Amino acid sequence: MNKKGKAYLQKQQISERGRRLNEKPSVLKRSHKAQEGLLSAIAVGFVFILIGIIYITTSGLWDSVVAFFGNMETTVVPGTEIYLPIPINPGAHTVFYGALFQLCLAWESCK
Repeated sequence: MNKKGKAYLQKQQISERGRRLNEKPSVLKRSHKAQEGLLSAIAVGFVFILIGIIYITTSGLWDSVVAFFGNMETTVVPGTEIYLPIPINPGAHTVFYGALFQLCLAWESCK
């Protein structure tokens, strides 16, 4: 095959690739999206199960959560004009922090 024939074949291959890229998503692509959706749903369900287990096993957690968010004030970040919420007495929220720590450990051990 001469150089003109090779160049023509390469041009055809490039135009065929471009045509395939512009086509609508195939069934394979749609099934891949469905699998991603299923995995996302499983991950969200797992997070809810973890939160439920930690809530059941930690006594007084609901009261600790309410106390944590009820015990907030805003403060300015030094050197900026940004206001962020902070707890007034962080030492009084050990149950809440412990539950968050357990959630983080459980999540990281599942990765």
